[in-house]
Amino acid sequence: MFLAALMLSFCTVDRVAAQVHVNVTPRVLVDSQYTDNFFRSAKDEIPVWYTQAGAGLGLEAVTDRSKLNFSYDIGHYFYQDSEKDFDSNKLDYTGHNLNLAAETKQFSRLVFGLEDTFFLTREPSSADAFSNAVDPEKYWRNRMGPFLLYDISEKGQVRLGYRNEALRYLDPKLPKADSDENRGLLTLTYHLNDTNHLDLATQYWERTYSGLSTQSDYTSLQTELIYRHEFNTYFSGEVGGGYQSREFDEGDIDSIGSPVFHIGAQGKSDRTRLEGTLAYNVNDFAQGNEYFKAIRADLFFQRLFLERFRFYLGGYYQYSDYEFTPRRDDVWDASIGLGYRFFHERLELGVEYGHSDRNSNESGFDYTDNRLLGRLNLAFELNRETER
Repeated sequence: MFLAALMLSFCTVDRVAAQVHVNVTPRVLVDSQYTDNFFRSAKDEIPVWYTQAGAGLGLEAVTDRSKLNFSYDIGHYFYQDSEKDFDSNKLDYTGHNLNLAAETKQFSRLVFGLEDTFFLTREPSSADAFSNAVDPEKYWRNRMGPFLLYDISEKGQVRLGYRNEALRYLDPKLPKADSDENRGLLTLTYHLNDTNHLDLATQYWERTYSGLSTQSDYTSLQTELIYRHEFNTYFSGEVGGGYQSREFDEGDIDSIGSPVFHIGAQGKSDRTRLEGTLAYNVNDFAQGNEYFKAIRADLFFQRLFLERFRFYLGGYYQYSDYEFTPRRDDVWDASIGLGYRFFHERLELGVEYGHSDRNSNESGFDYTDNRLLGRLNLAFELNRETER
C-alpha cells in the first residue's frame, strides 16, 4: 500500500515542470529510558528500563505542481527490569512509524491528494487523541485516505476527503477489541481576507469492533465552525465550536450528544517554537464502551540558545467524565529536556525527565509515573535538484 502510494505520487508529478527539488534525510536514533511504574499501576509498581536502537529516512520532493513528504522510522526495543518474578524480555518488540503526504495539481483549481500514517507501538495513548488507557499492549494502527481540494477563485475552497482506519492488537494478555473506521470529511473554507478565514467542517464516521461481544459499533456526526487568524508571519491561532451526536448499534446503550470546541495557537521563529491547545470532545476509540467527554489542555515550548543547546518543556492536563459509569479522572503529564547539538548540528545528545499523575474517584485507577530518558540522534540532509 505504501509503495503504491509513493509510485502514484511520483507518476502524477507535472511532466512539464522545469525542476524537481529533492531532500533526503537519513537518521539514526539510540535512546534509553527508565520508568518507575511501567504498567502505570495503582499498586505493585514495577520499574523497567528500555533501550531503543533505530534508524529512519525522510524524503521531500517538490515540483511546480506536486509535492511529496515521506517519513519512516524503525526501532527495536530491549526491556530490562529488577523484579525477579517478572520477565521483561517478553516485552521486546520492533516498532514502526510511517507518514506519507502526497498531492498534485493536475488542473488549474483542482488538487488530488493522499495521506497515510502507520505505527506499531506499545504506547497506549497513541490510539486516540483523548486516550486514557494505560496498558502497554502491542498494537498497530493505519490511517489512509485520499482527498480532493477545489479552489473557488480567491474567496475560498472546498476539501472533500475519505479516511479509513484499522487498529489491531498483537497477542494481548487479556481480550481486546480491534477496530475499523470509515470516515467522510467535508470542509468549506471562506477567506475573509489574507489573514482571516472561516471553516465549516463536517465529519461523518462509522466505527466497528471485533473481538469483544460486549463492544457496540456506532456512527457519529460532527460539525464545527472554525475561525482562523494569522497575526503575523510567526504567530497564528484558531477557535472553533460545534456539536457531535453519536448513535450506538446496541439498543440498550444511550446515544451521546455533546458540544465540542477547540482553541489553538502556535508560534515559530528561527529559535523559538510555542504550541498550545484547549479542546473538549468525546473519545473515538474505547475498550468495553468506556466512552467519556474530555477537556484537555496541551502546551509545548522549545528554545534554541547559545547556538548548540535546545531546551524544551511540554505537557498536558485532561479531565475525563465517563458516560456510562460514575468514574471521573484527571491526568497531569509533564516533561522537560535539554539537548546539545554538535558535528555541524547533525548530532544531538539529550536528556529528559517526565512525570505523570492520574487521580480518579474510583479505586484502582490512580497512578504516578516518573521517567528519565537519555537520547542520541544523528541526521544528515542530502539535497538535490534535477532538471526535467
